[in-house]
Amino acid sequence: MLKRFKEIFAPREPSATPQFNPDASHLAAAVLLAYASQIDGDEAASEQALLRRLGQSAFGLAADEADELVVLARQKAEDSTDLHSWTRQINQYFDHDHKMHLMECLWSVVDADGEVTDFEASLLQRIAGLIYLSPKDSAMARQAARSQAES
Repeated sequence: MLKRFKEIFAPREPSATPQFNPDASHLAAAVLLAYASQIDGDEAASEQALLRRLGQSAFGLAADEADELVVLARQKAEDSTDLHSWTRQINQYFDHDHKMHLMECLWSVVDADGEVTDFEASLLQRIAGLIYLSPKDSAMARQAARSQAES
């Protein structure tokens, strides 16, 4: 956070272009969301749109920052070989309530196209375990995501 303030108020060269640099927790959460949107091999337009909206609403980012975060997260998700490095970041920075909100966002992403495949459900159960959420917590997050989508 302090680094972000320093970047904002640091003097810039007139020709320097501002560039968004997400913190570790935003990036880790965004990578997990991007990974969830890609796991079924068909990233629907509804999933892509939801990722952008979540970048703005869940992370409090401006539209252009959310777009940059989604692009970076997709790239990292495609290049990533495991979930452990990302879930480790989540465990370091998120408390239980934030983890539950992330789980709700993950369920929203996989359900955005109207179908949750076995691959998607399995991935989310794996992520839940890696971030120390119980199956009951995951089920509650899934129900909350569905309720929110219906309203």
